[in-house]
Amino acid sequence: MFFKVLLYQNIFIPARFFGGNIENQILKNVIGITEGKKISPFGTVIIVLAFFPTMSLGKILPGSSSALFRISYDAITFRAMKGEILNVIVTQITKFGFFAEAGLLEVFVSKELVPVDYIYDENFQGGVWFNHKNLGLSIRIGYPLKIRIVGVRNTRGLGTRISIGSIQAIGTMSGLIQTLENYNKINYGPET
Repeated sequence: MFFKVLLYQNIFIPARFFGGNIENQILKNVIGITEGKKISPFGTVIIVLAFFPTMSLGKILPGSSSALFRISYDAITFRAMKGEILNVIVTQITKFGFFAEAGLLEVFVSKELVPVDYIYDENFQGGVWFNHKNLGLSIRIGYPLKIRIVGVRNTRGLGTRISIGSIQAIGTMSGLIQTLENYNKINYGPET
């Protein structure tokens, strides 16, 4: 889910940037520090929208040549929530399920959470989940689907993207009707 929130940030500016262009340097620092980072209860900052002119005058730090400024700004954040229904794009298929992405959210749907109408076929171009009742419906790499999130985990550390940290979720297709109209309404997958 996306949120528009008012956030505050403390910014340290070295003395070499003091002068007429200090406001631009402060704004560059805020964008560099916050965009793509997780900010607790609000999720991950997607984009900084606007800065407010209520920038503090700054405090010179004793024993340092830097100054501390407190900035307020509006931002759009993303936070995945349990029970949320999302449009995703399939990125990888295995016999255990499939992986999909919705922006910076990585979703895994295990075979137990795929409807029983779907059967895995490993002989078809890297693996495909076919719907044996309606062959027009299949789960393939690059195809859009609707899923419901059943669990979310934010990770940092080895094997994850260091700059952002990875947001991972477990999803299910059970209880959601996948139709050819859904494929066409989402309208960002391969042509069917």
